[in-house]
This record gives sequence, C-alpha cells and structure tokens, in this order.
Amino acid sequence: MCGKCTRAERMCLRCGRLTPRAAKLVDGKAVCVGCIRHFQPEQICDVCGRRSRFNSRVRLSEFDPGNDGALTDSEAGYIGHVCESCQRRGTHATCATCRKHRKVIAFDFQQRPLCEGCAAVEPAHHACSQCGTDVSGRGQGLCELCRGRKATERRAALLAASIEHLWCRELWNDFAHQLIESPGRVNKAAKVLMASIDYFQSLEKLYEDRSLLTTASFHERVSSLEHRRHLLAYRFLLSRLGACGVDNEREKSNEKRRLHAVFARARGRPYAPLLEGYVNALRAGHVSERTIRLYAAVTQKFCESAAVDTTVPCSSGAIAQYLAHSPGSASSLSRFICYCRDVLGWQISMPSKATLAFNDVTAQRSLIGLRNALEAVAGRSVGDLRLVEVVRIISVATGLSKKYLLRSGAVDPLEKGVVLISKVARIESGHLLYPYAVRWRELIAKRESFIDISGP
Repeated sequence: MCGKCTRAERMCLRCGRLTPRAAKLVDGKAVCVGCIRHFQPEQICDVCGRRSRFNSRVRLSEFDPGNDGALTDSEAGYIGHVCESCQRRGTHATCATCRKHRKVIAFDFQQRPLCEGCAAVEPAHHACSQCGTDVSGRGQGLCELCRGRKATERRAALLAASIEHLWCRELWNDFAHQLIESPGRVNKAAKVLMASIDYFQSLEKLYEDRSLLTTASFHERVSSLEHRRHLLAYRFLLSRLGACGVDNEREKSNEKRRLHAVFARARGRPYAPLLEGYVNALRAGHVSERTIRLYAAVTQKFCESAAVDTTVPCSSGAIAQYLAHSPGSASSLSRFICYCRDVLGWQISMPSKATLAFNDVTAQRSLIGLRNALEAVAGRSVGDLRLVEVVRIISVATGLSKKYLLRSGAVDPLEKGVVLISKVARIESGHLLYPYAVRWRELIAKRESFIDISGP
C-alpha cells in the first residue's frame, strides 16, 4: 500500500476522526488540527504566570491585560503567550445593560462595558420567555423576577429531598409555592425557605402521620419560641389546620401565663393587693393582655425596689431613684403613678425628663465635660463669670441644652436656698452647682446681653 492510501485511512490519536493530513505526529500516530493543542508543551502565561497548554498570541489592539503593557512587543504588536482565561478576561465582561457575559464592543458614559446588542443605536431587547416582560439585550433570557422565582423553585426542590414523609413534603411544597407566588417576597423567598426547613423537619419527627397533626397537639408539642422564630411557616400551618384565629388565642394564653408569673413574684408582699387592683383597673379600661403584662412587670419591680405599701404612699424621690437605674421604664411606670394619684388619691407625680438627678450614672457620664468646664473658669470668682460660662457648666451637669438655659427664666421658689430653672431643675443649697445656679439666676434677671450660645 502506498503512502497516500496509508495516510487516507489513519485516524486521530485523540478524537478518532480520519486525519489524512496530520498536524502532529506523536509516537508515529497522527493528531488532527483540532487536537494538536492538547499535545503542546506547557508554557507560562505572560499575564497571570500560570502554566497552560492552551496559550495564544493575542494582538495588543484586542487585549488589555491592565499591566501598563509591560509585556508588549511594540514592533510585532503582540504581548506574548496568553492563556484562555486571561484572553477572555481581556475581551469579555458582563454587559452593564443586559447583564450577560459577552464580548465588549463599547463603553457607556460611566465607562461600563456594553455588548454588541446594547451598544447599538437602538439597544436590543427581547421578551421574557416566562412572563413576556421586556428585557434588555438579545437572546431568550428571563427577567429578574422570573430568574429569582426559578432559582427559588430549585432551592425548594432541593430542600424537599431532606423530608422523608410524603405528607410533610407536600406541606413543604405548598408552603414554598405560596411563598414564591406572594407579591414582594420573591427576592427573600430563598432565605425564608432556608430558615424554615428546620421547622418542617422537626414537625416530621413529632408526627408519623398527617391525621395526628391537630391544632391542640400542634400547640402543645411545639413551643411558642419556635412559632415566633418561624412565623410565616407557623401561620401557613394554622391556615392548613383551619385555625386561623388560634394564633391570637395562643398569644393571649401566653400573656396570661406570664402575668401569673408576675403575681407569683408579688405573692405575700405588702404591695400585692395594690398590684392586683392596678391590673383590674387596666382590664376595665380594655387594655390588651400584652400591655397589661408589661405594665404589671415594671410596677412589680418598682414596688419591690421602693418597698411600696398599700397604706403608705411612695415618694417622688423613690420614683426618681428607680428611673435613674431603669430609664426605659418611665412610660410603663407613668400609668401606675397616674392610677395611684387619680384612684388612690396619692400626692405623687412622675418627675420631669429634665429633672436634675445627681446619681453615680449621671456623674460618670458628665464627669469629663464638667471637669473641662470648671477648669476653663478656674481661678476666677463665680460672681465674675459671664452668662455663657455659667450656662456651659449647668448644661453639662444637668443635660439641659444651652439654648434652653438662655431662653428659660428662673422661678421664685417657695423655700429658701433653692434655685428652680423653669420648674424642671431643682438645685439646692450646699450642692456644687448652687453658686453657679445663683449666678445664672442673677444674669438671667438682668439680661445684660445676648451672646452666641456656641461659645466656649
């Protein structure tokens, strides 16, 4: 057989196609043109430095590696050997309009890449294959909403494989479908599904059959904490059980149980009848169970700390002292104070927010600012201080704003040795701030001049 006939029947070493003209001979066997790259020696990419058999020589006009052209051969117009990854990275990018990874044709005014379809005078667009919404770019891609829905459906199907019982898996599929179809929840559906799968898996462990799942047993076996943690799944199951209003009754029973715990802590205390009467008054006023429980808990703590008795009214000082350590309880405690004043006739009231309360917490917070304010007037008599200097010291110590102190007036107190600042701050004789308060009262009365409140 001649050489021509021999070459006509030989096949490629790699792909097995007929190769009359071999691009390369490997151990006497032919390799076609399409497979020769797989038999090339590895070379180092001049851009990333990795070894690859699939390196190419790319024109500089078609590739910008972003390295200031350090590897460029200016005479030939090439940059050397470049691997496929670097070559594609230099010519392709994600289009700023259609969000497809395609060859870059142009850039917009913000220097963002554009593909051929989006860079045209009339940008390309197509209809979403699922919902028909107009989408930028060419092809048959889905819109953002349909892509999110499809991805969530795949996630739900993957998570469903972890549920063994068929009845529980059907509940899971219905829950996922309802979540995906709910308007405004498609973007968060995948995250909710990931958080809710544990809830359905625990439900599967508690019940062997769907017929055993009832509203009563469901609330008995699953804690309220789990219900609140997976609220969407909990409401879905309630709707399937035909108990849409049970969640409200469940919350009411929980609040009553917590309120009984408050009464248990007050049992045997002198203020127990007072607390019980206060709760009855709240219920008569049609206050919700949760609000009653919150008010009662704060009231019990206050009565315990202030040693409140039914026959002996508490003092305003005890209220201020309690709020100094629990300032967030002021709104809840005010209802109890109003009850004691209006119903029981006690002569007490809530202290104002701006009431001066000299305690350790206030002193620690204002220590640095007060020290700086006093050091600024050190060596000078209090009687020589200007209004702005006195206002700064009192503002730092009391928390009242400088503008308020400049605008407010002094109130003539009924007792001597006391300075009242517009009925909101009381500074008594013997306190560190008393000389400065007296000086403030004198300057306010004279109104010598108006000064910049942003002074030192």
